[in-house]
Amino acid sequence: MQIGFSGGHAIVPRLDCTSFDWSGRTVQMLQLGADDHYFFSGKVGQGAYLGAGLGVGMAKFEVDLPGMSDSDTPNAVHGAAAVGYRFTPHLGAELRYV
Repeated sequence: MQIGFSGGHAIVPRLDCTSFDWSGRTVQMLQLGADDHYFFSGKVGQGAYLGAGLGVGMAKFEVDLPGMSDSDTPNAVHGAAAVGYRFTPHLGAELRYV
């Protein structure tokens, strides 16, 4: 979802979920946050943009292998930065660092 404003700015709420379980290693993450996207074209949803955001992440990491067992459940506030390009209103590419 994208909430557009004048001047090429948009707020993008995010809910990201990751789940990975392989050979005794488990990762589960849930991140909730929002980003501000600035479109260089001045029109929301068109062309290149820069983004920055804040959020909170909840995670669970577990390792259960022969001779090694550990788990951690860190929760933290995080920041994000992104650069992207919208080809159409429904198709784009983004490189994001959290």
